[in-house]
Amino acid sequence: MFDGLENRISAIVAMGGLIAGGVLCPAEGLAVETSLVPGAGSGSISRSQASEWYGADDAGTAANGVWSSNGQPGWNGTGVPNGQGAVAYFSSTKKNNVTQDNIDGVTIGSLILDLGKTGADLFVNGTSANVLGPIAFDQDGTGPGTAVVSNNAARYRIQIGTHAPIALKDDLLLINTTDDSYVRTFSISITAKIGGAGNVTFDNQLDSPDNGPILLSNANSDFSGSVLIRRGCAKAQNPKAFGLTTNPVTLGAEGYGDATLCFEGSAMTFAYPLTVGKVTNGRLRIHGETLSNDPKKNCAVTMTGAIALDGDCVFDIPAKPHADTEWTYLHTIKAPISGAGALIKENDGTLVIQKVNTANSYVGGTVLKEGTISVTSGATLGTGALDVYDGATLDLAGDVAVQSLSVNGRLQPKGVYAAADSEEPGVIKVAWLTGSGKLTALEGKESGLMLLVR
Repeated sequence: MFDGLENRISAIVAMGGLIAGGVLCPAEGLAVETSLVPGAGSGSISRSQASEWYGADDAGTAANGVWSSNGQPGWNGTGVPNGQGAVAYFSSTKKNNVTQDNIDGVTIGSLILDLGKTGADLFVNGTSANVLGPIAFDQDGTGPGTAVVSNNAARYRIQIGTHAPIALKDDLLLINTTDDSYVRTFSISITAKIGGAGNVTFDNQLDSPDNGPILLSNANSDFSGSVLIRRGCAKAQNPKAFGLTTNPVTLGAEGYGDATLCFEGSAMTFAYPLTVGKVTNGRLRIHGETLSNDPKKNCAVTMTGAIALDGDCVFDIPAKPHADTEWTYLHTIKAPISGAGALIKENDGTLVIQKVNTANSYVGGTVLKEGTISVTSGATLGTGALDVYDGATLDLAGDVAVQSLSVNGRLQPKGVYAAADSEEPGVIKVAWLTGSGKLTALEGKESGLMLLVR
């Protein structure tokens, strides 16, 4: 059972947690010892602890009462990991996927899928008649702690299904430690309702909406706490996937690299207050992607929660969610945008910025690299500069002022700009501007002759 245990523990440590004395503690600010070998001394995991926590051998057979397969006993059987801090662990040596069913009020600290000789997906679910109580995630039972769902198996997946509701008694850390290029629709999927009180953190080695995202999708989740997308791609497949809509959501964390918040739904209102973190070593992104059973149905996401740009944020908005469909995609911000960061528009779709009662006050500027930004009458582009690149379009329904204007990175004259077909006298007409509104650049280079001083 202990072959490779050191590597498995080290993987979890590297992703932001330290297992010691039965508690998974955040690693930030701690001197983490990576040689946590069973029986290695103070602060390490003993063989008896590991046996108690992991509960299953590497074969993951149903004989020990831990995992069920082909109708054999389920999680309610004898010897099942059940209790505060318990680790439900599975490492497959078979190709068959394993479904853990008949769940009835179990408590665990961690759910871990490891790579065995061949690997397999792990599905935790049950029928509505079988499930009498939720899965409670509770690391220690004595106070604040962090429970874990960790996928360490390249190419394979963990799914906690609709009929396996979750109760958070501690914070929950969702980890995908693999960066395999093999395309998976998800690495971890939780379609179950999540309730209770606890913070949820996403830590995904993959930052692709199409390969191994970690996704939440239940329409009735009502947990209270914060949501942190620390690294990689996290998908929200429902307007309430992140619990109570008052829960604050943060995208990105210093030191963890790229992070993406992806929306996936035919029509969604995302009401959560969102903070985009400030990172020096990564790209923080909002990505639009939709699902619809009707290939001709237009799809849309509207963000109504306040957005704070502590750092720069890329809005990666496609014109269509998939090239082979007839769908169109529209992404709208109907909320105040503040902060020191920049709003960056990429991809060929349209980002609509609507008027709200509080004017947008972000100072980092707007960078229009691709596609269209459409500004409704009365809305603003913050108080910073605007930089427009070849092929992009700014559509204005009303007049907008920016600190300065650049095109392809080159500063333009200050003044008033309008669409190429405008009949307004005294304006600078440009092809990249459409609509009836005018753009005023408050600062810029002077027109005419300029004296260059060395």
